[in-house]
Amino acid sequence: MASSKIVKPKVSSSMLESPFHFFKVILPSPPGDQKLMIPPLFAIKFGHELNNAASLTLPNGRQSQVSLKKDGRNVWFRDGWHEFVEIHSITTGYFLVFKYEKNSRFRVHIFDTTACEIKYPCMSEESENVKDEMVDSEDCVEISKRLFAQKSLKWNCKFGASLENSKVKYKCDPGSKKRKKEELAEKNESDELDLCDSLGEMGIYVSKRCRISAEGKKRAIRIARLLKLKNPTFMVILLPRDKHYAYVPAKFANEFFSRDAQSVKVQVLNETERSLHIHWRHKGGFFLSKGWAELSKAKKLAEGDICVFELIRKEDVLLKLSIFHA
Repeated sequence: MASSKIVKPKVSSSMLESPFHFFKVILPSPPGDQKLMIPPLFAIKFGHELNNAASLTLPNGRQSQVSLKKDGRNVWFRDGWHEFVEIHSITTGYFLVFKYEKNSRFRVHIFDTTACEIKYPCMSEESENVKDEMVDSEDCVEISKRLFAQKSLKWNCKFGASLENSKVKYKCDPGSKKRKKEELAEKNESDELDLCDSLGEMGIYVSKRCRISAEGKKRAIRIARLLKLKNPTFMVILLPRDKHYAYVPAKFANEFFSRDAQSVKVQVLNETERSLHIHWRHKGGFFLSKGWAELSKAKKLAEGDICVFELIRKEDVLLKLSIFHA
């Protein structure tokens, strides 16, 4: 009778170093609970290498910074987690998959209650490297056309190389790509500044991120003239991501809001006032976050719609919202 011998399988170093995944199902939480606990097994395995802050990266490239709270073997995502949840409209029943990439860096995929992955807000090429901050083109407009072209060129060449490796022919022409990007950047910058100047003459603030067609620009100006507003006002021309949050221009925010403001009331026509959460940007201006997604859904807001916010009460600030669908 042949003897049997148990042989332990060898585990390669590559297997040990492979990325670690875990998932979290979002469950109902007590009011004021604004943190998410990391699975204990993960904390035991990697807790020693976690810093005080973690980076969360979505498939669209957007990165958010959240603090990590440690208590023995327990670890939570804490400061910044609530904003991450609000920005992406994460609610009870959502399913999040985390891929740990070392050095406190995580890639996150978000699935809604249909069990399908959500559609992430688009990221512009200019903001591909921006971290811990939601970006609007008010800053991007100030980026030189030369830098814009260089980034585009770098991306195109990388893309060409990846396609070549996949046995798909793709020709990267640095010269023509650079010229096209420079022309596009120059045209967009001119259009944006023209719209800002036109609305500014009527006392209406607007973010310089408004990249819309010539017809859309005319429509925005036509609406502004029609309203004949006398109170401080700002306009938001909706982009795809604006169903999650809406940006309040820095000049308007800094002039009429104190930096410690955490919420603002908004009223549509004669409806009940809604309280919306404020998420300040480091460079000024803020986003309407918590409560905005609900309002956006209720009013069926979509890309191209124009929202006009008029400041009608300075004490216990109240903004009157007028909506013009595309």
